[in-house]
Amino acid sequence: MDNNSQQREVQYYPLTHPQKRVWYLEKTYPNQSLHNIGGTVRIKEAVHFDHLENAIHGFIQQHEGVRLRFTESQGDVSQYVQTYEPQRLRFYDFSRRDHPEEEFKRWVDQEAAKPFSLYHHSLFEWVLFKLGENEGGYLIKMHHLISDGWTMNLLTQQICTAYRKLVAGESLDFEPQGSYLSYIPQEQTYRSSQRFLKDKQFWKDKFSTLPASIQQARFVCGEGQRKTFVLPKGLSSRVKEWTSVNQTTPYPFFVLLYLLYQYHRTGHDDIVLGMPLLNRSGKEKRLVGMFTSTMPFRYRLQPESTATQMLAQIGSELKRCYYHQRYPFDLLVKDLELNKKGYHHLLDTAINFYNTDLTRDIAGSSIENTEFHNGKQLYSLQLVIREWSNTEDFHLDFDYKVEEYTGEQIEQMFLGMVHLMEQILDHPEESIRNFTVLSEEEKRKLLIDFNATDRRDPQEKNMVQLFEDQVCKTPDKVAVRFEAASLSYSELNRRANQLARALQQKGVQIGDIVGISTHHSMETILGILAVLKVRGSYLPIDPDYPLERKEHMLRDSGSRILLINKGGRDSIPLVENVVDLDTPGLYGGEDTNLAIPYQSTDVAYMIYTSGSTGLPKGTMIEQSGLVNYCTWAVDQYIGSSQAEVFPFYSSLSFDLTVTSIFPPLISGNEIIIYPPDDQEYVLYKIVREQKATIVKVTPSHLSLLREGEHTATSIKTWIVGGEDLKVDLAKAIQDRFGEDVRIFNEYGPTEATVGCMIHQYDRKKDQGASVPIGTPAYNTQIYVLDERQHPVPSGEVGEIYISGVGVAKGYRNRREESNDRFILNPFMKGWRMYKTGDLARFVDRNHLVYMGRSDSQVKIRGYRIELGEIEQALVSHPCIVDAVVVSRASATGTHSLYAYYVAKYSVTPLLLQNFLHGLLPDYMIPLFFVSLESIPLTINGKVDQERLPAPKVEQENTKRSDTEGAAQSDQTTTLLSIIQQVLNRSQISVMDNFYHVGGDSIKAIQIQSKLNQMGYTMRVQDILSHPVINDMVYYLNAREQEDSSPSYPCVGQAPILPAAAWFFAQNFQESHHYTQSVLLNVGEAYDYDCLQIALHLLVHHHDTLRFNYDSELKQFFYNPLHLRNSVSLDRVDLSHLSSNEQLERLTQVGEGIKASFQLHKDLLFKACLFHLGNQGHRLLLTAHHLVVDGISWRILLEDFFTLYEQLRRQEQVTLPEKTDTVKRWGEVLTEFSQGDALRSKAYWQSIRHNDNRDWMDFDHGEDRIEDCEVLTHQLTVTETERLIREAPGAYRTKVDDLMIMALALTLKDLQSSNEVIIEVEGHGREEIDATSNVSRTVGWFTSFYPVHLAPEGKTLDIQIKGLKEQLRGIPDSGLSYGVLTYMTNQLPSPLHKCVRFNYLGDFSTSFLHQEFSFAEEDSGRESSSSNTFPCLIDIVAYVMHQKLYLSFTYSRKKFLHNTVVAFKELYLQHLQKLIDHCCAKEQPDFTPSDFETTTLSSEELDSIFD
Repeated sequence: MDNNSQQREVQYYPLTHPQKRVWYLEKTYPNQSLHNIGGTVRIKEAVHFDHLENAIHGFIQQHEGVRLRFTESQGDVSQYVQTYEPQRLRFYDFSRRDHPEEEFKRWVDQEAAKPFSLYHHSLFEWVLFKLGENEGGYLIKMHHLISDGWTMNLLTQQICTAYRKLVAGESLDFEPQGSYLSYIPQEQTYRSSQRFLKDKQFWKDKFSTLPASIQQARFVCGEGQRKTFVLPKGLSSRVKEWTSVNQTTPYPFFVLLYLLYQYHRTGHDDIVLGMPLLNRSGKEKRLVGMFTSTMPFRYRLQPESTATQMLAQIGSELKRCYYHQRYPFDLLVKDLELNKKGYHHLLDTAINFYNTDLTRDIAGSSIENTEFHNGKQLYSLQLVIREWSNTEDFHLDFDYKVEEYTGEQIEQMFLGMVHLMEQILDHPEESIRNFTVLSEEEKRKLLIDFNATDRRDPQEKNMVQLFEDQVCKTPDKVAVRFEAASLSYSELNRRANQLARALQQKGVQIGDIVGISTHHSMETILGILAVLKVRGSYLPIDPDYPLERKEHMLRDSGSRILLINKGGRDSIPLVENVVDLDTPGLYGGEDTNLAIPYQSTDVAYMIYTSGSTGLPKGTMIEQSGLVNYCTWAVDQYIGSSQAEVFPFYSSLSFDLTVTSIFPPLISGNEIIIYPPDDQEYVLYKIVREQKATIVKVTPSHLSLLREGEHTATSIKTWIVGGEDLKVDLAKAIQDRFGEDVRIFNEYGPTEATVGCMIHQYDRKKDQGASVPIGTPAYNTQIYVLDERQHPVPSGEVGEIYISGVGVAKGYRNRREESNDRFILNPFMKGWRMYKTGDLARFVDRNHLVYMGRSDSQVKIRGYRIELGEIEQALVSHPCIVDAVVVSRASATGTHSLYAYYVAKYSVTPLLLQNFLHGLLPDYMIPLFFVSLESIPLTINGKVDQERLPAPKVEQENTKRSDTEGAAQSDQTTTLLSIIQQVLNRSQISVMDNFYHVGGDSIKAIQIQSKLNQMGYTMRVQDILSHPVINDMVYYLNAREQEDSSPSYPCVGQAPILPAAAWFFAQNFQESHHYTQSVLLNVGEAYDYDCLQIALHLLVHHHDTLRFNYDSELKQFFYNPLHLRNSVSLDRVDLSHLSSNEQLERLTQVGEGIKASFQLHKDLLFKACLFHLGNQGHRLLLTAHHLVVDGISWRILLEDFFTLYEQLRRQEQVTLPEKTDTVKRWGEVLTEFSQGDALRSKAYWQSIRHNDNRDWMDFDHGEDRIEDCEVLTHQLTVTETERLIREAPGAYRTKVDDLMIMALALTLKDLQSSNEVIIEVEGHGREEIDATSNVSRTVGWFTSFYPVHLAPEGKTLDIQIKGLKEQLRGIPDSGLSYGVLTYMTNQLPSPLHKCVRFNYLGDFSTSFLHQEFSFAEEDSGRESSSSNTFPCLIDIVAYVMHQKLYLSFTYSRKKFLHNTVVAFKELYLQHLQKLIDHCCAKEQPDFTPSDFETTTLSSEELDSIFD
């Protein structure tokens, strides 16, 4: 029977709803192992593999549901049953391996991760294996489209039963059983029933409102892992006993457990879970197929309920839901219109329960069933509980996304659940709000071990005594320096004693609060010390504060005296007594120490901070807290050194200055006073003067220093506090000042005495967004608690509470607010703790990372957003220096995000929006962007939100102008202009032939790309088929406004195109070293920053450059880390070397860079700038071949030059729109492989690769790059002009046609046969789909294909015509060969090597730039010397500087040098003959391929034109 007859007999069926859901997910995430299900069945006896295989085939024969296959036509998918065709099963013998069990498990994982081909392919696979003489079995892998968990149990039972009977000698008749297809009409009947409508209404009512817990729900395919745990001994039986007593099953218990865990972990009391259900009844339980459905289970917890009550409520609610569970989940999601409401999905967690009684023995021999995990995950987390029998313990599988959970977090989750179980079973009548998820051991680690910070020594003295002790140790050492003046420790102490006595005389008594409102001077330090010496408390008041604020602070604090200096009388608030510290008479009295007894509870100082009432509130810091902090700070930042210098420069009213004053004065170090300077920012001055060694700053202040050249500095330590310190800022500071510079992140609110936690930045370990805040200070306890003040597990976000000696006494005159914020410590009797409002989480049990303010969270469209995350993403853009994001309400009350940014280079809001799309969800993209010269700061160095200007609402901030980029000129003029530009020729008219003026297919792609930029579309084929420009213009169309190409960065996985598949099939020894590179001359006036930023923007714009390769999954993926990490433009100085040494070193370094790619994680695009002294600079751009090809380099260079020029000129940075992605092209090729490509299969099968050994000199084994030699040749400008401009017109050929013809004639002369096979490299960007466009897409699109040519005839004109027709007869320009060979494996790989030819086109116009030109130096090998050489001779041709360059690469293991020299000369002779012949013709000759709509032969055409 012929194929057409078979095709007509096939009956097609629609998909069921369970199948449709799987199919839609497969279309969303193609070529994944997401829906692979199955496992292994191990038989613990000597296996009769012939009987086992027969049993498996019997099962396949019986159940047509296994043999379902799928097809799709015009978007409609259907299924059909494939006739049973027995085939031998694969067999693997692990018994002889060194480590059979390990290799077996590795093999199972590999098989589980291999995706099925969905179209017209079997979606099942059985593989037999042997592990030992007495153990073997089979692996079963099936696609979820044809199978579910119940099916797996059926097949195990039936195969084992059949196997047992066959072993026993029984004969079996495998009669067909029930068909899955019978379920289709049942489902259709249900869809038209009243029951369907009732079910639909039930679920719509249940989700008429949506819970907050699903705001972050995502249902996206990601990398997954599984961790399996077994409940501790005895716990399983207790669960079974308790559920039995409560007349229910274990499943509701585990639902209760998970809900309780989520409630205590997140605080959510309205939770939605996914529940996979069997969805079978009656005879359906005997069918093989996909029935499983997902039921959303929504439950509202009542915190006062007991565990027993909650169990009963869950059971009751489950019964209600089960009654309506048949309603398809995908329809419910559609009904709810989640996207319109700002939600992505209804759920992202699921809980499943397996309690099937599995087959466990065959004729007395035990068998073991093990389910595999396919390595992919849709749910963020899925909990699977297994109970294979009533006597076994429960097994818990945690399937989780690795991007959302770590293995340690999953272990913590399991421990937390076990702890909850024990509480439920021990106290079933306890209110569920009283349960906790942390075990006593975990609590101890977080509450006790982390806070083991006791140190009593510093509390024995107060700050005055510590200072006076230091005076005794270093009396003559300089303590304070201000401009030209200085005071030694002894002088400072004596003057402070004199001032203290003067204050006593003015009425200052013990416990009094003394205001200090001084400009920075010696007197500021003296005033602070004097107040402390009389056992008073100092109140810092910035002299620039408004008068009303000063008066409030003095009045609220009860201060009766104010210290001023330097003309501060101009703005004196109402106060009883004002003391001008500039008065000389204050320092004339007795100068010995005051003998005043002190108490640790004395208030040392009071600092006012902003308050919720609108008036500032005063925080009272005790002596014990001040001493504790300062002695700790000395140990952390100073050690035993007495050579440190602290600058005192910031506002006295900011407790940052405490660090700059007291630690140096109690350790024998020095303070330099820096007053404000209107002419120069004070931090710039501190850095410039090279005096300070330890500086305390806020991140906002520090960010002002991130820009600038790398410079030596006296500063050895930066102490950063007051705000969240971002990793990129810390890195930038070390980049500028050196990696030896220490950066400490010091965390602590004013209420905890300056700082209470510390972490030293480590650029290797700290890779998150923020630098951790680390570990507690001396005598400090840090707790991370939930809303019920219970400790949160490691990895979870909670609020920071601080306890210990550093906690403030409270707020002055704010008893209610003090009681709210300073509360009893439930973990340490007799101590208080401060409720900070700051959020944090443990990254491990030893370090905390700051997560923002609990009250700075904003809600946009129902989403909770941390503004700091958006700010971090913005400043990762190379043009952005600083950024702040705020939420503001419009007149209608709608909240929107506003981004304020400082840009080093001009950048459009649209570009920033697109940039953020690669880093953040849609709802986190600001609506408005405002460029500022600087971010306004308060006097304390924090962002002043009041001074952020309201943005001008402009349409272009959110969408493109409808006319952006649209060409307004006449189409013909536009087309002609672009052709002139691409061909670099001004004298071209509309009557010229594209080929005659230097055009080729690569040039056509460039023209298409530029037309696309101008708002037009034209197929490359139309350019090539209608070469006369006046004809070509009729195929030019205006582009529709909507474009399918995403302007924002691609994420997720990407397909392996044929070229990459060929690459991996070569099994190169060093696959990481296989590159393409460009070496450029760089003008002397280059801008390094512009170069680096241009490269970074290039990587962000062209998605393929961010490829990495997962070798286990054999899959490319877009690595999002490369969006944040800038391209490293290394600089190598070779100016000190001689010219020859420079060339040698450039080659060495260049090759080292090319060999340094790590395919799984590195950015596969690198750059290096070489300084060659008088020879100028060279810029090496190199990329792994997996991400680029020849056309890609044209695109990259053009965009690189554009970006560089825009940055240099301070213009807005913009690039042409992207065309279709590699991911989209992969989809096009997949469709092509199933349709048009198949038509050319017979053509390719007809080509037999010749064994070329008859003209090789010898064969000395495998060829490697190290065995290769390259011969080169270049045509003159005149010869090149004749080849490119004149010769193609004679027979309407292309330039590369003539070069291939010359090669065919050469090989004909060398071989015994006139039939030759040449391997050709094409650009691979063929127009096989009208909707796709990859003209501006970077990637490796190259097609490799064999060309069979037979030069016929004795005269050259006949040979040319014949070869031209043979070349035109190649289907799909060779694209289908790579698709069928390397994508679908329908063609075998070639057995013999061929001569390969690759014409890269004309690069002359790609290097037309005043700053850059092509460099001639050797930058190192593009392929490792250890890699194999994949062809016989590799001929590469390209045009540069109006000359054709040719290279001939060959292996010395195959040819003598003279042989290849002769080959090259013979080739050049044939090429020259072709050029001469063609240029001599006066009239063009035509061949049949020039007339697409005719079927004339060459002879008939000749007679017509004759």
